Amino acid sequence: MPAHRSLTRIVLAGLFAAAGSLALGCGGEDPLAPAEAADPVAPTAEVAPAPAGAELAALTGKRIAFISYRYNNWPNLYTMDPSGSNVTRVTAWSTYVRAPAWSPDNQQIALGRDRLDATNTPHEDIYLMNADGSNKHWARSAPSPYPISFPSWSPDGKNLVVTVYVGGGWFLAKLTLATGALEFVSVAAGGPAGSEASYDPTGKKIVYLGKNGMSIERINVDGSGHATILSSATSHFSGPRYSPDGTRLLFGKTVNQDTEVFVKNANGTVQRLTTSPGDDAQAAWSSDGSKIVFSSHRSGQYQLWAMSSTGGTATRITHSSNIDGQPVYMH
Repeated sequence: MPAHRSLTRIVLAGLFAAAGSLALGCGGEDPLAPAEAADPVAPTAEVAPAPAGAELAALTGKRIAFISYRYNNWPNLYTMDPSGSNVTRVTAWSTYVRAPAWSPDNQQIALGRDRLDATNTPHEDIYLMNADGSNKHWARSAPSPYPISFPSWSPDGKNLVVTVYVGGGWFLAKLTLATGALEFVSVAAGGPAGSEASYDPTGKKIVYLGKNGMSIERINVDGSGHATILSSATSHFSGPRYSPDGTRLLFGKTVNQDTEVFVKNANGTVQRLTTSPGDDAQAAWSSDGSKIVFSSHRSGQYQLWAMSSTGGTATRITHSSNIDGQPVYMH
């Protein structure tokens, strides 16, 4: 059984440094890709509790993708209805995966998955599949010698903004899906130091965690127009994501060593949405921006909960005995 890697906040302190020169090109065929025989089963429906309320059930057709350890104590990809019903296991792997992301048309899912490089060393790379689990393949045909993680789709579906760990630091890069080409967001500067990036709804800006994870930064896709959105001398941030209309920003922030969910509203005010003991983290917007889903330890085990994006009572939507985390709604 693998050691469980944390599904909560990512502390990047001490990891950021200037990246040296690096060719980020794409190679040929991949002799080290895990055999698809390792995932021989079709997506499997699992027993789920009754719908968790009319408001959640009303988000018809908008499935949630998430990571759970409920299959053989390994993290695997699942989908379910917003109410928590109709849970389906999409993968059956014995390898580390994280950070699923729906394509803009909801037809594909990208995520990070461990992969062997040319020296037989495993590290994270970007993996793609159809929403039903078919057509599984690596985003780049050849393994890279450095970890690539946290994929987020551009609104046109042509690119992913990803996090690359190289030269002792985390940097933002654009992965072009048609070619597999990988390039820093800001080539002249070696790429901005940061992690967990995502596009705004226009595809013109990228929001991300800054140096040491103690700020939320924004930059234009061409590397210009840098701005610091939020910063702290004592707290770490995680998972910044714009609302579907681009007017609000959802994020996690540590409070007394626990992570809680916050939103920065259109008027500039910052509102704390969760207050439970233990971590509340990895929040994501519903397609209409009215709800959020997040992973919480309030029950004593990381499970998925949902609530109004303006605050209020949270509703538990998963009831497994294993870790459930990293949820993301369909668009």
